[in-house]
Amino acid sequence: MTKHHILYPLLIIGLLACGVWIAKQEIANARAEERDKAHQETIQQIKQARDDFDAQLQAVKNKPATVETVTKYLPLPLPPKSEIKVETLPDAPLPQLVLTGDAQENLNAIRDMEVAHLKCDNDLTACGKERDQWKLNSQNWESAAKGGSKMHRFLKVLKVTGCAAGGAALGSLAGHKGAAIGSGAGVVTCSIF
Repeated sequence: MTKHHILYPLLIIGLLACGVWIAKQEIANARAEERDKAHQETIQQIKQARDDFDAQLQAVKNKPATVETVTKYLPLPLPPKSEIKVETLPDAPLPQLVLTGDAQENLNAIRDMEVAHLKCDNDLTACGKERDQWKLNSQNWESAAKGGSKMHRFLKVLKVTGCAAGGAALGSLAGHKGAAIGSGAGVVTCSIF
């Protein structure tokens, strides 16, 4: 009779601990799903922005090139007393865009534009590295949502199985019912710790 007075509280404690563990797992899974959902929404927004930008580029590409449409990509504002004109030069078979004004100021403006383009290229490279980091984080989140890598999950199951076997062995000293209770207590204890 005294065995039951000791085993029932242990069983209740084990069941409560199991319930707490299950609740923690549910919360962790819900948080992982929320992070994954937010990550997927961010990816969709980035893809949509990229598609919109590509559509804008295609629209610009389809328009005919004029002095007005081309000059907006040149260094602005132009240096003082500089102007862009379309002229037919004596040694050129087709009309050319000509930048008039002080040659050195024009060269400095073009150099500044090239520096700005290099800075932009550097920023795009950094953005690409950030995208790769997002991809790696996404893979890590997916692995965490599954409970870790396959090896981690295997070792976790192996540990719980070992605890169950050890608990059953110790509980069998008290008889058949003790083996079942010992196995359950071993699993709960091992899962919590």
